[in-house]
Amino acid sequence: MTITKPKRKSRILTEDKILQAAITIFSKFGFEKASLKQIGEKAGINEALIIRYYGSKAKLLVAIHKEYLDNLDLVIGDHPMCDSLEEEIKSYLLREMNSDLKNIDMRRIIISRASLDVKFRKEIES
Repeated sequence: MTITKPKRKSRILTEDKILQAAITIFSKFGFEKASLKQIGEKAGINEALIIRYYGSKAKLLVAIHKEYLDNLDLVIGDHPMCDSLEEEIKSYLLREMNSDLKNIDMRRIIISRASLDVKFRKEIES
């Protein structure tokens, strides 16, 4: 059975809802205290669907980290060239800082989780 385009689009939208809800819930309660039920309620879906798509809360956090890295690649690649190397470095560092500031709660959770959970750290390093 192949996935039709409308189903594929629907899944992408659902995954985005889950990721955004997870970011909100993880930021508010922290990784340990957050539950898939809370994330499901925030996303307007059943928590069983989160398990079906991601497998676990830890794997959901890995997906958030990967999404962050994908978006970071877009930010890095999408800018006009500067006149000098010095300006290029300044521009890069400003983009990095702004990106991290926008996502500071999630960065904090990911760094904290990686320091406590060796399996999680290995997964995000790969």
